[in-house]
Amino acid sequence: MRTAPSPLRLAPGAWSRLAAEHAQRADALTAGHRARRARGERHAIEDFLFEYYNTRPTLLRRWHPGAGAVLEPRADGRAAPHAEWRWY
Repeated sequence: MRTAPSPLRLAPGAWSRLAAEHAQRADALTAGHRARRARGERHAIEDFLFEYYNTRPTLLRRWHPGAGAVLEPRADGRAAPHAEWRWY
């Protein structure tokens, strides 16, 4: 009989670092869109992608460890903020 693989467990330092790195990449990739939006300017392609797929840059910033991964609680016992997010 085959057993299911054990879930990936990430310590607080690891998941915090991965989430911060992901947010930095997302910010860099959406910087132009966010700046144009703040100025009220339009970009035919980028605006289409954000509007057609109904996605906000803030949602793209949210890192997810993947299906089945477990984020270990912080040293003070607090859970990862991800636990309160919609669709987590």
